[in-house]
Amino acid sequence: MNNHTNLKPIDWDYLLDKIREKECLLILGHEAFSNAQGVTAQSRMTQSLDLSKNVYIKRHYPSEDFYLFDHKSSRTQFCYQIKRFYKNEKPGELISLLADIPFHIYLTVTPDLLLPDAFRERGFSFQHGFYKKNTDPQPIKAPSSENPLVYNLFGCIENEESLVLSHDDLYDYFKSIFARRSMPVELKDELREVRNLLFVGVPFDKWYLQILLRELEIHNEKYAFTRFAANQSSDNELRTFCFEQFQIQFVDKNVEDFVRELHRRVASDPNISFRESAGPKTDIQILVRKQLSNGETEAALDNLTDFLDGSELQAVADQINGRYGRMKKRRMAGILTTEEITLEENKINNDILELVKKATARA
Repeated sequence: MNNHTNLKPIDWDYLLDKIREKECLLILGHEAFSNAQGVTAQSRMTQSLDLSKNVYIKRHYPSEDFYLFDHKSSRTQFCYQIKRFYKNEKPGELISLLADIPFHIYLTVTPDLLLPDAFRERGFSFQHGFYKKNTDPQPIKAPSSENPLVYNLFGCIENEESLVLSHDDLYDYFKSIFARRSMPVELKDELREVRNLLFVGVPFDKWYLQILLRELEIHNEKYAFTRFAANQSSDNELRTFCFEQFQIQFVDKNVEDFVRELHRRVASDPNISFRESAGPKTDIQILVRKQLSNGETEAALDNLTDFLDGSELQAVADQINGRYGRMKKRRMAGILTTEEITLEENKINNDILELVKKATARA
């Protein structure tokens, strides 16, 4: 066996340049979501749900973090418990520090909304997406430092069906991924083009994660990729495997030290700066009304969808977006008369106004 430790010093100047140039994306695992005592949110969740006595699961497979359910209703109840746990969680310091750094893409292997919450707390602009089984992916805009993408690779707690909790879920997940569905085209393009990857706290010992890395073509040696990883729990054997299979080199720092050092380096580098808050949000109701009065329905929908991202009303905005998209296609195809177009646009505009009223009433 290769006894090389694969622990490397970091070329910080190179890493910061690649972040600034949008040539480095960040992939986050459970260890990045640790509290001050070093306990991960995943560990706190399993302890909170008291798995050995939990009536909704038939069996827990700790080495894979998967569960066996005897009925769909049990899975639904268990999903609710997970969602309720994370609802009371707050972003830890490490996640908040990483939100400051201007990566243009954040991929997480956890199902929580802690990273989006960190963005919202700071008033940062961002867009959010997640895997949905055998469904067309959510539309996203090209990720940028000013409008980064946060994407939950294995589903998200806001959508029960998206969560990968069992071996059956995992089978459905890979069936969907292998069929090239469920992931936005813009993200696929970025994964093909980006040449530098930074893994923080990712559980490389999970066999299904290794399959995902191959499906994302991270094992591809066509280009001279730079791939660094910071982990608490990696041993020499795992590091050697990751280096040989994926050319991932582990840094000579643990997760906490690495994140703090990266944050400090960004703060002191004149060529890169922390992400800036979007400032006080424009009154969304005033903005949407103004855009609709100017005939800018699509822009109004974009702003309202961004405003509702992650909220209970997001699905309603998505439905209106779908109706508007179908109306545009039918208009371009010449199927609709001018009168029909006007009638449908008025209906959509009225629904947008009703939705923005509900949204601002809850805010």
